[in-house]
Amino acid sequence: MFGFLQLNATLILVADFDNHCLRFIDWQTEVTWVAIGKCQSMGYVDGGDGVATFNRPFSLIWYKDMVSFLVADYGNDAVRLVNIGDTETFQVSTLVSTGLSGLAGLSYIVSEDILFVSNSHYLLRVKGQEESILAGSIDYGFAEGSLADAALSAPREIIHVTDDVIVAADQGNGRLAVVNSRMDYLLSVCLYGEDERNGYPTTCQLYEPVSLFLKDEQLFIGTGYGIKRIAGRRKLHSTPINNYTLGNTNRKF
Repeated sequence: MFGFLQLNATLILVADFDNHCLRFIDWQTEVTWVAIGKCQSMGYVDGGDGVATFNRPFSLIWYKDMVSFLVADYGNDAVRLVNIGDTETFQVSTLVSTGLSGLAGLSYIVSEDILFVSNSHYLLRVKGQEESILAGSIDYGFAEGSLADAALSAPREIIHVTDDVIVAADQGNGRLAVVNSRMDYLLSVCLYGEDERNGYPTTCQLYEPVSLFLKDEQLFIGTGYGIKRIAGRRKLHSTPINNYTLGNTNRKF
């Protein structure tokens, strides 16, 4: 499982990547059940409950008026739009299906109606019918500097920490890629290390960062070894990274 949405105090909706569906999980009752899609049966079908199918859904984000959300449908190279009905039914359609390959992360700026998508080696900017590469190129790689020269390798989840700054979990390069569209640069926070290391951005190390979650001023990073935390999201280049332990890690679903 990768992306999730918090629906209320106890209920979350998660992307069950390996089983090709979306699931509800109730933290209070410790019960999980299928929300939409056909678990253990991949496909690419738009439609309502019992009809729609996914192929390795990766991340989920709220969209526009919070009565719909987007799914990064990794295996189908498509951004799927899910509308929530009055009776908590779902209707799935395809929002974007061009210019995508290995998409994993999504971020949306409501005020500007702009969607950002992480692909296998670049970040894509989508506004209406217009698509353009924000950072990265047609080739995998590692490079900092201007966005035109920057290179990425399998960026996964992305998140806006301000309207101008996106953080990408650059899994293939083992770093957080900080993309500033206003200043036109990409810089790294932490670098790859099989032995993860806490510390400041120039010394810390991450092992395969994949997931990102922003809460208040704290940025949480899911890696191959666990969860890390940066306490000041607006000070990504001066705030040390450290371990974060979830309460009651013995829950099983």
